[in-house]
Amino acid sequence: MTETSSSRRIDWIDYARVISIILIIIAHSHYLSIRTTFGGIPAQQSDVLFSAIGSSPYFHYANKIIYEILSTFRLPLLFLISGIVYSQSRKKRTIAELTRIKFRRLIIPFIFSTLFLSVPIKYLCGYFDKSQNLIYDIVCGHILLMSNSHLWFLVTLFVIFIIYHIIDLILKRIAINASINQSIIILLGAFMLFFSGRMPELLAIDQLFNYFH
Repeated sequence: MTETSSSRRIDWIDYARVISIILIIIAHSHYLSIRTTFGGIPAQQSDVLFSAIGSSPYFHYANKIIYEILSTFRLPLLFLISGIVYSQSRKKRTIAELTRIKFRRLIIPFIFSTLFLSVPIKYLCGYFDKSQNLIYDIVCGHILLMSNSHLWFLVTLFVIFIIYHIIDLILKRIAINASINQSIIILLGAFMLFFSGRMPELLAIDQLFNYFH
């Protein structure tokens, strides 16, 4: 592969990453309210932006349609891109190396952003105003991912990388044909997708099963 073609491939991945992130931001900006077991904010109908059109059923319907359309591919696109990048380097790394790299790139940003950005902003915006136990709601909702934590996908990606890498190494060690390896991975992903709706939200296990495929 020439240097030029390699550069183009990296550029394509970078552009796709930017697009997926923008789509995620747009989708999240369409939330008119957030209601969960561990906190939430009601629809701000008195806000200036929505005072004229916020109460219109057509506005809410259009908002829902836009969100549903974006939801069909915004996160799958991000996971797909992550998988492409991973596939280029998995043969060069041990499980320990991969864990260390992904922990630094995914888990540390998750912890830092949750504690110093997401939770403080939600606190100031009244997300926890009706909380009976603030620490409990923060830990369960945003650390254990049992509620509306926008950064759950970082933890899910981390776990998927580790699980897939372990499975990939096991299949290679028992010398199974490459096509059979892929078939096993596909069947495992289909199995996890089937049971994703029955999995608990704890540590985003339900999302892990949903996006492993």
